[in-house]
Order: sequence, then C-alpha cells, then structure tokens
Amino acid sequence: MDDIEIGYAAGLFDGEGSVGISKRNSGQIFLQVQISMRCKEVPEWFADRFGGNAIVYKQGKHALGSGSMCKWSISGYNAHKFLEVIVSYLIEKREQAEVALEFPNGTGKQLTPNEREEREYLYRVMKDLHTK
Repeated sequence: MDDIEIGYAAGLFDGEGSVGISKRNSGQIFLQVQISMRCKEVPEWFADRFGGNAIVYKQGKHALGSGSMCKWSISGYNAHKFLEVIVSYLIEKREQAEVALEFPNGTGKQLTPNEREEREYLYRVMKDLHTK
C-alpha cells in the first residue's frame, strides 16, 4: 500500500471512524476500530486492504435518516496493525490511536494479572478521551 492510500485511509478514519477499547459483560476487554457510512464501497475497500468485515445493516427507525448503512470493523491484533499503519497521518483521533497502540495483544483468557490491569487502565483512559 502506498502513501496515498494510507493517507486516504487515515483521513476517512479520522472523520468517519472510531477507535475504542470495549468491555463485554464477561469482563473481557478488547480493542476495536470501525467505520460506518451509507455507501458500501468504502467499508469494502477497508476490508480488502486491512481485513475485518464490511457488513450492511439497517439503521433503527429512531436514528437520523433511517436506511441502510455499511460498517467495517476489525478488532484485536488486526486493529492494532491497522492503527500502526495510519497513526502518523491522524489528527483528530491520534491520541485515541496512541492509547490503543499501548493495548496488550492476546485473548482475555490468557492474560496475566498485570496485563488485565493494564487493559482495565487503558479502557478507562479511552473512555475519558471519548467524553472530551
């Protein structure tokens, strides 16, 4: 992938994407990035280049402008690799991406207590960044 494609991906992600550290009801904490938009070509472009899935879904009747949306998402190690590629091009989401890049890889069931504590800390940091 050349610099133009990386810049394109970063620009779209900066404006339309999200980076998050989420917690499941089971307590598992994981890294995820995604982009949602009305056209399906762009999320499919991301899936072709970075992996993950591009799925079409219907917005709820209470959402603004109901209709079909397409979402690309990727998590864990692959989300980490994606952010490594684009982080130097980001403006709006750079701080979030940098926090996400500190997130330890691996599954929640194989983590040491220190890794679990680090994930919990980064989860709280990311949550605070989202409220800014």
